[in-house]
Amino acid sequence: MALTSCFDKDIFPNTPKIAFEDIVFYDGTTTDSLILTFSFEDGNGDIGVIESQDVLPPFNEFDVYLDSRDSVVTAANISEAVPPIYTAPLITENFIPLGISNNTLIVDNSQGDYPILSFGKEFYSDDINDIPLTCPSLTNQDGTFLSGTTLTPYVFGEGGNIVPAEAGTQTITSALPVNRIETYFNFIIEFQKRVGDNYVPLNYQQIFGTDICDIGVFNGRIPQYDPEGKSGTFTYSIQSAVLRLAFLDDVIRAKFYIYDREGNKSNEVTSPDFVLADITQ
Repeated sequence: MALTSCFDKDIFPNTPKIAFEDIVFYDGTTTDSLILTFSFEDGNGDIGVIESQDVLPPFNEFDVYLDSRDSVVTAANISEAVPPIYTAPLITENFIPLGISNNTLIVDNSQGDYPILSFGKEFYSDDINDIPLTCPSLTNQDGTFLSGTTLTPYVFGEGGNIVPAEAGTQTITSALPVNRIETYFNFIIEFQKRVGDNYVPLNYQQIFGTDICDIGVFNGRIPQYDPEGKSGTFTYSIQSAVLRLAFLDDVIRAKFYIYDREGNKSNEVTSPDFVLADITQ
């Protein structure tokens, strides 16, 4: 990720505005790189996330599903889940919630399990069959993500402190259905192929004959921009071994947008049409 900025006295809206600048492709030995450059304007300069801090909602990547007992619903125990079903933020950082002060979560940063903020849960459904068990809302299907990880739902205890729920800690040994939080990524991109006069998103599962959920997901987290910088450019790099096989000689375009730290969505931008050979360096 490369950044440049210009500091000026122009007044911009607080909702970010972006514009396409350039796109190039570098043919690597094992991994190829697609480099997309775009400019932005933002009135309060709140572009980018702080990786070491932005792990709590709305910057968490997943919500998990809890039943009425605050038990985490997995593919293995879904038949035993007791409705109603709720969603609750899963925090994939090792810390223990302690309490709330001025709407700020106080945590113990010592190593622990992955907490679930069940005190922030929201109603989802009265029917367990509404829980998705297929792409793109399934993790751990290959036994790697969160495999063997302990998850603990936390609730409010007496005196406003935060304590483990009665359901206790669960060890994840099977597929874990999740609700993916789009705003975890602040850069959203989709590649589309021109078919006649229309454009259709590339279907990577179909192209490669796989049911892997995340193949072809190139969204990312743009790092925090200088808070004084209200306009500038980002260079976003995608490194992948699948791009050349997915693009082939088709006419492709990139469609993308960003979110600022307040969750404001920018305008959507599309690149000019390109054939991979024409942008290869």
